[in-house]
Amino acid sequence: MDVGQKIRYVREMRGLSLTDLRNRTGLSLSYLSDAENNKSSLSLKSLDKIAEALHTTPSYLIDKRNVTLDELAAINHVELPSEIKEYVVKQESLPYISLIKEIDEDGIFSLEFLQNLIELHKKEIRNTNK
Repeated sequence: MDVGQKIRYVREMRGLSLTDLRNRTGLSLSYLSDAENNKSSLSLKSLDKIAEALHTTPSYLIDKRNVTLDELAAINHVELPSEIKEYVVKQESLPYISLIKEIDEDGIFSLEFLQNLIELHKKEIRNTNK
């Protein structure tokens, strides 16, 4: 998945329109549309603005090794339960999700592994909020 496709994926996963992204970044609709369709190159400053608006990192957007949850599921022929997708969408940032493929020694995505990561994340949030 290239940068433009990944921007669109994250934007749609977050339930944002291009107009929402424009409002969050200050970038023009045509520029954002061209970026998503790989018709223009993004400056580093624009990439930073987009990543911040989408609550992700520039490295996630540009690194082809960082796959999406849907790609992980497809690679491993599993369907992600809706509650996992909903949880991920609600979070501002789950940076470790993009690392699952690299962490899993056999390169096989384990739904149980993802569920355990989410439970750890929930515990961390609870402990931080105390």
